[in-house]
Amino acid sequence: MGLPSPWRQCVVGHRRKWESQTRVGKLFAGNLLVPSAVFLTGGSHSTFVETCHLLSLVSMSLRQFANQQRIYIVPEVNYMWTQHTEALLATIGDSPPIVSGDAQCDSPGHCASYGTYTILDSASHLILAQETVHVTEVKNSYWLETEGLERCLQHIECTAMGEGINAPLVVLCLHCWWECPGAKRKVDHRSPPHHK
Repeated sequence: MGLPSPWRQCVVGHRRKWESQTRVGKLFAGNLLVPSAVFLTGGSHSTFVETCHLLSLVSMSLRQFANQQRIYIVPEVNYMWTQHTEALLATIGDSPPIVSGDAQCDSPGHCASYGTYTILDSASHLILAQETVHVTEVKNSYWLETEGLERCLQHIECTAMGEGINAPLVVLCLHCWWECPGAKRKVDHRSPPHHK
């Protein structure tokens, strides 16, 4: 975004460059705050540009927008998520957490492109792990749930080992359980009441 920055001079003769935005290091604050706000609220660049156009404002290009998100915002979000999950696992204590897991795909049936698997601590009702899997990373869309479960368990296991927590006791659907050999090694299994 453009930045007006005229020079000004006081009566004594000191010259100073005035800037309409503050800086964060070498970066103008608005160039970081705008992509952050759009990203964190689930908005898109095109909607932002359309709003700016209606208000006759100059806006960032898609490339600038994507670069700010890739370089600054996404790594910070990942860092904060890791800190959050580590803090959650630290509050659980020594007893193995009882967790539930389930997947959500972007479309029903056998043509899903993405699957997101989420593991929830049943006692605190807090999300302990969440992984998104693209269909190109597995054999076919049927395996999205299994791979998501495997990654979530790996995430919890890696984090829990540092916190001294036992492996979790998982309650989940049986069809996913039998296909995920890593889950059989890592956790005890008790099927939910509706599967008995």
